[in-house]
Amino acid sequence: NFTNNKATNGGAIYFASALTSLTVKGNTKFIDNSATNNGGALYIAAGSDDSAIDGINFTGNTATANGGAIYFASNSNNIEIKDSAFDKNTAQSGGAIQFYAGTSETGYTNIDIKDSNFTNNKATLNNQYGGSAVTFNKATDVDIENSKFDSNNAAANGALMFYLSGDIYINECDFTNNNASRSAAAVYFTNPNALKQNVTIKKSKFENNTASGSKGETDA
Repeated sequence: NFTNNKATNGGAIYFASALTSLTVKGNTKFIDNSATNNGGALYIAAGSDDSAIDGINFTGNTATANGGAIYFASNSNNIEIKDSAFDKNTAQSGGAIQFYAGTSETGYTNIDIKDSNFTNNKATLNNQYGGSAVTFNKATDVDIENSKFDSNNAAANGALMFYLSGDIYINECDFTNNNASRSAAAVYFTNPNALKQNVTIKKSKFENNTASGSKGETDA
């Protein structure tokens, strides 16, 4: 287990160079780690393909900037997160996970999040990002299934926040008791460059989510 570690990036583990593949698996816990920049528990370098996070518990991790538990630094493909729990993680953007991509970067293709729980995570930044559980920036082919998002709190833009992202599939997920000070409380889509987003939401529950500023549970 990784507990009470501190760093500038990646409070517990910092992958500074692109990885051919990464697997974090098993009965592993990341608890109360912190970063003064990005990735309270894990920082994964740009260009890292074939990443798998399987059966991991992230609790109480914090990043002063982005990605309270995990920060992906951009330009990566084939990322799978499954059977994992994210609770009480905090950052400015991406309270639990941030998929970051800068203006000149290509972003992400093929992200799967399955059978995972996101509870009591917090994003404090009140701008175009936010996202109390997960923030996606320039992501395509995103598949989120059989996962729960409960009691996450964002200053802006929902539990899931999609920025310049498309081909999104959400299936059999529960969004309950999430809050945002503005924009959507549960899921927020924004696309200032008019990219077609192609969103499908099936067999999912939205209940008791509150956006105090505007928009309600979902916004596109």
